[in-house]
Amino acid sequence: MNRRLNFGKELKKIREEAGLCVKELAHHAGVCPGAIYAYERGDAKPSLEKAESLLIALDYEFDIHKVEWKNE
Repeated sequence: MNRRLNFGKELKKIREEAGLCVKELAHHAGVCPGAIYAYERGDAKPSLEKAESLLIALDYEFDIHKVEWKNE
């Protein structure tokens, strides 16, 4: 079963569950806070490398084979 992923919404949910503010996540992931705000709002999409950095900083894993990326 495939599940559509809205990266921005999922990122915000995971970040909040981890108890991190945007600035903390940005520091841990090596990206600017403005980029994270843009990802969470859906104004921008991270490269695969940036998405991986964010998920590593959040100590979060998912099975890429079970995700269907939206083309918007």
